[in-house]
Amino acid sequence: MSSQTVNIVDDIFDSALNLEDTHYKEGYSEGYTDGLNSGKDEGNQVGLKTGFEVGEELGFYRGCIEVWNAAILVEPTCFSSRVQKSIKQMDELLRK
Repeated sequence: MSSQTVNIVDDIFDSALNLEDTHYKEGYSEGYTDGLNSGKDEGNQVGLKTGFEVGEELGFYRGCIEVWNAAILVEPTCFSSRVQKSIKQMDELLRK
C-alpha cells in the first residue's frame, strides 16, 4: 500500500477512535450548561427560603421587644436597668 492509501485509512478510523472523546466533550458541554441553569434556579429558591426565615426571626425578636417595652411602660421597675439596656440595644440593632 502506498503512503497515501495508509493516510486515507487512518483518516477513516480517526473519527471512530475519537468518537468517545467527542461524545465526552459534547456531554460535558451540555451538562455544564444544564447545571448552570438549574444551579441558578436552585440558588434563587434557597435564597427566597433563607430570606423568609431570616425575616420571620427578625419579626419574632421585634415582637418580643415590643412586648418588653410595653411592660416597661406599664411598670418601669419590672426589669433591672441592665435588662432594660439590653432591650434597648436589641431594639437599636433591629432598626439598622
